[in-house]
Amino acid sequence: MHMYFETPPQDQSERWTGRPFRVYSVVYPPSPVNLDPVATQSDKQRFLDNLWIAQAMFRAREGRSVVLSSAEREVESRSGRTTSARTYFNVYQRTAYLSEPKKVS
Repeated sequence: MHMYFETPPQDQSERWTGRPFRVYSVVYPPSPVNLDPVATQSDKQRFLDNLWIAQAMFRAREGRSVVLSSAEREVESRSGRTTSARTYFNVYQRTAYLSEPKKVS
């Protein structure tokens, strides 16, 4: 996972100084011998769900927008594998949107 902070956190250690771009790798589980694909997929999905919710909530900071989400729906089915998606929306009033410092497209 790659993260870029335009303004790195100031309340952290000196590791953040001058390093707005960070690269993280996640290895689960520590030993590939005990790999449980069901648990791994479940953990991955939980992480992604939490990440998407956090992104939507971050954009809703300071009460300028409201976070809504759609029901999960199938978007692709190929070779016996089904891909589902849930969409998150940030709904703004016009004046609140125009006051956003950065517009996310």
